Amino acid sequence: MQSINKTLSSSLFLVANDETDMQSDQCLFVIAQPECINAIDANNNFDQRFNYQYHNTIESFLKRYHHFNSHQPYLLLLDVGLLIDLAQELPVLLEYLSASNYGLILLVNNESDDFIASSMAIGVDDYFFIGRSSELLTAKINAQFKRLDSVTVADEEVQAYSNDQAKLYREQALAKDVFDRVTEKYHYDLSLIDSWLSPAAIFNGDILLRAPMPNGGLIVLLGDFTGHGLTAAIGAMPLASSFYAMVAKGFTLRDIIHELNEKLYALLPSHIFCCAAVVQFDFAHETADIWNGGLPDVVIQSSTRDDLRHVASSQLPLGVVDNSRYQLKVSRLQVSEHDRVWLLSDGLLEARNALGENFGSDRFLAAVHQSRHKQSPIAWVKSEFDQFSQSADQADDVSLVQICMLSEMNFLALQPPLNPCQGDKYPSAWRLSVKIFPASLKYSDPIPQLLHQLMVLPAMRRYNHSLFTVLTELYNNALDHGLLRLTSELKSGESGFDHFYAQRKQALAALHSGWIELSIDFNADKMGASIQLDVKDSGAGFDLSQLAIGDNLPRVESGLKQQTQVHGRGIALVGSLCERLDYLGCGNHARALMQLSFQ
Repeated sequence: MQSINKTLSSSLFLVANDETDMQSDQCLFVIAQPECINAIDANNNFDQRFNYQYHNTIESFLKRYHHFNSHQPYLLLLDVGLLIDLAQELPVLLEYLSASNYGLILLVNNESDDFIASSMAIGVDDYFFIGRSSELLTAKINAQFKRLDSVTVADEEVQAYSNDQAKLYREQALAKDVFDRVTEKYHYDLSLIDSWLSPAAIFNGDILLRAPMPNGGLIVLLGDFTGHGLTAAIGAMPLASSFYAMVAKGFTLRDIIHELNEKLYALLPSHIFCCAAVVQFDFAHETADIWNGGLPDVVIQSSTRDDLRHVASSQLPLGVVDNSRYQLKVSRLQVSEHDRVWLLSDGLLEARNALGENFGSDRFLAAVHQSRHKQSPIAWVKSEFDQFSQSADQADDVSLVQICMLSEMNFLALQPPLNPCQGDKYPSAWRLSVKIFPASLKYSDPIPQLLHQLMVLPAMRRYNHSLFTVLTELYNNALDHGLLRLTSELKSGESGFDHFYAQRKQALAALHSGWIELSIDFNADKMGASIQLDVKDSGAGFDLSQLAIGDNLPRVESGLKQQTQVHGRGIALVGSLCERLDYLGCGNHARALMQLSFQ
């Protein structure tokens, strides 16, 4: 008898032209000597019950095996009398068959228990003593086919799951690529923000958005969508695109939250929503407006005191109800230079270690306290988290964001330098005028739309901040002091801003007459632009002799540098940004002239 090793290497060539179809539901191969066949098939009728193949040598079987579908389960009955060297040939045969779904029953005579045990240890499924009852062999054969069928079903399910996972992986990768493309141009390098985002899937269900505002402030949003992966991707892309578009146009935190809520409510199914926290920094006035809808407490860490302030969630997540039922509450806090604001998702607090313990808020706050004098506070908290979790499986997205409060001058220094820009090759000249009445004054802000109109020319975008400041200050002065007759002294004191805006809200609600008119005269060529801004109101005006403007502009600039109070700097700031600032009529008409260079 030839050795199996030699047969395995030559059998492909020997059967290259064999076209025999050996596929069936239940395939039975019997490799045995004739006397063994006679002994086991006397009452079993293999040829009537199975797709039956008889071979009197292993070599014969191997020649036919190459045409057999390796995914088709089959059962092999092997007469051990055909094996010359049991210890070597049987393992080689089993290794050769290992790529297919098979069962192997040894047909034995007087072999020892040790041989049978060692054979089953290396992969033989069962054995049958020749001469025993045919019913026992039938039972063993049926049991093996039942096992093979179960293995086939399990393999198909595993393959289907593997295919589904691969498809899900590709879809998440595609969603991440699209999201990155949507947000790529808004990736601002702001060193005052440090973040750690650890997704549980390819596409992160937690989303971090941040952008400088046209008024010189900064707005940061941390969101946590229900689920992760594709479920989160459904809402993340419209959220990001709307957020950045509204920030660029100069909308405030309240306007942005209302817009995001309305968009997500309209787009998403009811079981998908976004827990979020938004912080708007005003570096000039050292304040932070904080809104929390469903995230863990926003934590404010003092740079001079060993205490922490908390802003707990008091709002519904974004996308749960429409704006008609959405009561917006924003907390305004005084923050000093080097204070830190911490935002986090619940995945951080709910993360478990091997003992099933949550990381929890106590461990997080202790780590924040300890990080106060660390060079990288967020790296310290992450190291404490990693030491706790000990690489335990991550069940949810984990996110942590830390923003360090800066002075106004230091924040503006982070902005990229303005590069020389080219104006449009065709001259541009237009005039835009809008008159706003109480019904709109109460609920809308015209500045973002006007600013958007000015930003149509790409060369104007470098002056976004200056234009926003001038338009906003002149409009707010006309509204607050011209129509509502509020005084800036209301802003004095520790809670002055809160008191001022409470009075403003009441006065606006009671406003039933009056108007504000804004006009823009715009002329531009490839060298630069000339802009005249006129803001008129129907108020009583003021005594012009009390205001040093126009020809006395240098005196205003000097006053700006000496100004330390939290109010009264607006008009001086506008004067420093304009070529000329005049008040006309009875003081209810402000005119600002700005000369902008594109070179």
